[in-house]
Formats: sequence, C-alpha cells, structure tokens
Amino acid sequence: MADTNLTDADPGQSATLAGVIEYVFKKMLQGIDGQLPAEIISYDRKTNRATVRPLITRITTTGERVERATVASVPVLALGGGDFGITFPLKAGDRGWIEASDRDISLFLQGNEISRPNTLRLHNFADGRFIPDLMADYDLPDGHDGALVIQHKSGESALLLCEKSLELRIGDVSVTATADGITLMVGGASLVLTASGLTHNGKNIGSTHTHPGVERGGSSTDQPE
Repeated sequence: MADTNLTDADPGQSATLAGVIEYVFKKMLQGIDGQLPAEIISYDRKTNRATVRPLITRITTTGERVERATVASVPVLALGGGDFGITFPLKAGDRGWIEASDRDISLFLQGNEISRPNTLRLHNFADGRFIPDLMADYDLPDGHDGALVIQHKSGESALLLCEKSLELRIGDVSVTATADGITLMVGGASLVLTASGLTHNGKNIGSTHTHPGVERGGSSTDQPE
C-alpha cells in the first residue's frame, strides 16, 4: 500500500481562505496530545507509575516517520473506590492507552489535592495517564456469555460472576456457588454441598449416608489421623 502524505495542505484548497484556515487548524492540532496506544517500558507497582512509549509515530513534512519520545512517571489507572482497589502486575511490553490531561497536573500528583497548573502546558502526554488494555489478546473461558469475567489472558484461571452464580476456575478445577449450594468439580468428579446434604458423584455421603451388610457395635472408631 502506498504511503499517504498526511502533512501537506489540500492543493484544491490552497488558494482559498477556507483552505488556509483549515491548514492552520490542522497544524495546530498536530501539536496537541490527546490519546494514543502505548507500550510499557518499565513499571513500579508500589508507586503505580510507568514509563511508556506511544506506538503511533509522527510524520515529517517529507513523509518520514519519527518515533515519539518515551514518557516517564506516568500514573497508571487503578480502578477503585470505597477503600477498595484493583491493580495489575504490569510488565515491559504490556499495552494500553496514554491520554493527556487538559492542564499541567504535576503539583496535583505531588500533593493529591486541589492544585493550580504549575506551567502553561496544555494537552501534553507529560501530564498523561496510562490505561492498561489487553487489546483483545486473550482467550475467553467457556460459559462467559452474560458473565462479568476476571481472568488470566490464557483463560486457564477465571472468575465468572453471573446474576445468580459465582464460579472460580483453575485449570480443570472449578467451584460454583449458587443459592442452592456449592459445587466442586475436579476433573470428572463432583462434590455438591446443599442444605439437604453432601453428595459425591451423585451419591449421598452426608448424615443420611449408610453402608449395608454390617452390624452395629457399641464401640467408636479412632479419630482420623
């Protein structure tokens, strides 16, 4: 596919006032940061700051590509509220989005309270935030339809929250909780606990479980070891 020159003015508009104004606005917008896909270079989970590299290059007036500079000490999105939070073990190569704040936020990041802009900087990735995103690089577990899913990208471990059930999966082991009880599956074996008793592979092993062909005695068994 042929390269497209994104920097020249439209020749059909170059002789009109509207064309000149459009070109000026485009040049102005080229200097404003908004949001771009980015890649983690390094990450400190304790401070929740990352150094990231934007993945969309700049283009010179001659059509040459120029990589954008890395951005250091970018706050990473940590979903949270009400004294609870969710963070991720990010590593080099993980991807997401860097978005620019409207104003300089450096003083706010130092004190975490209402602050004035420290400079006149506007819409710049130096005042950015990194939002982690798997970019669809994951395998959904079976039965995910209608469920909130928290999972490893491989799908080998997952938590599935539905309207009336909660399921935890790790490989071929799963634990499912519903209003009726709890089911533990290990391979093809099942253990089900309900208000009426405990069953293993469909056989009751709770308080009503008996063994035929034996005589009752007056002694008790030893304690389990």
